[in-house]
Amino acid sequence: MFGKISFCISSIFGFLFNLILAYKLKDFVPKKTKEYLPKEHHRKVSNFGGIAFIISLLVALLISYSYLDKNLIYIFLFSLIPFAFIGFLDDYKKLFDPEGLKEKHKLILQVIFSLILGGVILLKKKYHILDLVFFKINLSGLSFLVYYLIFSIIFLNAFNFIDGIDGLAASLAIILFLLLFAFTGKYEYLVVISVLLSFLFFNFPPAKIFMGDTGSLAIGALLLASFVYFSLEKVLLISGFIIFFEFLSVVLQRYYFKFTRKIFGEGRRIFKMAPFHHHLEKCEIPQTKILGSFVVLTAFFSLISYLIFY
Repeated sequence: MFGKISFCISSIFGFLFNLILAYKLKDFVPKKTKEYLPKEHHRKVSNFGGIAFIISLLVALLISYSYLDKNLIYIFLFSLIPFAFIGFLDDYKKLFDPEGLKEKHKLILQVIFSLILGGVILLKKKYHILDLVFFKINLSGLSFLVYYLIFSIIFLNAFNFIDGIDGLAASLAIILFLLLFAFTGKYEYLVVISVLLSFLFFNFPPAKIFMGDTGSLAIGALLLASFVYFSLEKVLLISGFIIFFEFLSVVLQRYYFKFTRKIFGEGRRIFKMAPFHHHLEKCEIPQTKILGSFVVLTAFFSLISYLIFY
């Protein structure tokens, strides 16, 4: 009873505190935007919503510290803080250079922190059962770290890609965190949802603030670490279909362009622009329509995964 009351207070505090911080940070706007993006993105919007989210969430969880799952605390800390740090470096540089942190530098930091986070998960679990429905694989030591590193790099960048439509990343994250709560019963995820809901006040179209890489990398890391920690990867693969498809669209676009350039002397494209949501924008589909469609599909796939695996 007291635990529920404590988490309720944490949720309310996180919701209100994030509203205040996001409002204060929405005026830190970049000097330039990427010229090749669809015209809807040619406006200067702050990328520092992630800072407000991380601070609000950590302080909110501190209120309920006595009732937190002590193992889950480490998952939260080693997901949120290191990956928010990578994102902050990128977002800060984007104030002056729209390209932000160099891709190779970002990748190196992602590899380092993914290995550390994977090590934390392994330390808490000792070994990991990879449940592939038809058969299971026992992972431990180096095999788990390699598995987690590959999965982490894919998912982190996939989730980062979807932060390109107003309200999309936060909306999909809310659905996935709600799914985590449904499977685990951990109230910590409801606190996360509360903070994300307040962020949407300023992030729904037309957005007044973005979560930026600070938020998208931290949330992506927390989502993946949580699903892996509770051995729910098969659930994530179904419920996160839209996220993985966005990543696949970028990979297909990039390598098809390189392949056709070698064959025909000029690069050709599968989509008008990648990730796929930018292709839809180029087809003159409104952002709100894309947002609504992706949210509905993610909610549907989440429901299906819950019915199958719970």
